[in-house]
Amino acid sequence: MKRSDWKVLASIPFIFILQIEYYFHLNQFPVILALLFPVLLTRRHDYKFNKTVVYSISLSLLFIFMLVEPAIAYGKIHLDLYFTDLWMNIVYSLLFSALLVTMIYGVILKALWRKPVFALSISSIVYVLSVTPVQLFLSISGLPELLLFNIAFLVVFSFFMGFMYLKSNFNLLSPMLFLLIYSIFLAMNVNVQVSKLFNLVWEVISLSVLLFITDRLMRESINIKRVLKSRRVAFKKKDNTTPVIFAGILIILILLVLMPIITQESHYVIADPTDSMYPQIQPGSLLFVKHIDVNQVRTGEVIVFNAPWENGTLFAHEVINITYSNGHEFFVTKGINNPAKDPLPVPSRDLVGQVYFTLPYVGYVLIYSQLTAVFIIAVIGVFYFREARMK
Repeated sequence: MKRSDWKVLASIPFIFILQIEYYFHLNQFPVILALLFPVLLTRRHDYKFNKTVVYSISLSLLFIFMLVEPAIAYGKIHLDLYFTDLWMNIVYSLLFSALLVTMIYGVILKALWRKPVFALSISSIVYVLSVTPVQLFLSISGLPELLLFNIAFLVVFSFFMGFMYLKSNFNLLSPMLFLLIYSIFLAMNVNVQVSKLFNLVWEVISLSVLLFITDRLMRESINIKRVLKSRRVAFKKKDNTTPVIFAGILIILILLVLMPIITQESHYVIADPTDSMYPQIQPGSLLFVKHIDVNQVRTGEVIVFNAPWENGTLFAHEVINITYSNGHEFFVTKGINNPAKDPLPVPSRDLVGQVYFTLPYVGYVLIYSQLTAVFIIAVIGVFYFREARMK
């Protein structure tokens, strides 16, 4: 093991002390101050104020905007702001951001960067273990939800910050300020009142967008594709972003297809191929559906249901009236772009959920899922075939 690699072993007491703090609920500030020792393992030139720092600040603000924009648009956001605690949270966020970024990226990733895939994997594991109490892993019943919602996001988030660190030419201030601003946002107790599933999907989509933007903005720094193939730092003016784009698409597709199965939440995400709800819902939109009690349905809401006149085919139409017959509740529905109401009233037992968010045109990815899969595989195949020929 090389001398620089020995620094990685500092992550063992680092994680251990944090876990002790989580388990015994110790005072956070003395622990954080004691754990600032990774700063001693870095050098002054690891902290550079340059344009990559400005990019990271802009990206963090864009990330926060993307996270809250759907909730703001649909009035599902709540802010509990306590100024007394806010300043203490800001100071703690500053120290914790410096602590995590210095240890995970300035020490681990920089020491192992000659093997970037391995380095990013190790840094992600250390990041997860640093911010997640180990006792949460001991709950068998809560483990699937922990892995699906919390760990999945933390891994992607850590990978993004590591990517930013490499693209900024090992400038610790870039991921540090990104994490600081995001931590302050979390400390403000912004409650985005949407389902966990939608929140995770939207977070991954947002991070995929940031990956693409980061790859384009930081064009004169280290190129991640070159780093993956070479032991030396490589510079070039123009980057090929194909791997980043299709990695993001693949992640989104996997989430959209597998997560409803894992969470046993059927029809959380569906696609609408028609224009029956135009202009409220664009043709080919991706619909995010939440479960709703039949007693909560009101006229004017867009619901998803198993249409009795189409052998149970899923429809997303507006409720125009609610009727009762023989003690049973029925919903009279209509596509707002259709000339007439639907042929039959919908029994309450056929209700699937309520549409609360839509992404225009993205649904075509699911509507033509087989064609999409073939296209992605073909493009990735061409890309790697070209890479093989260039070696």
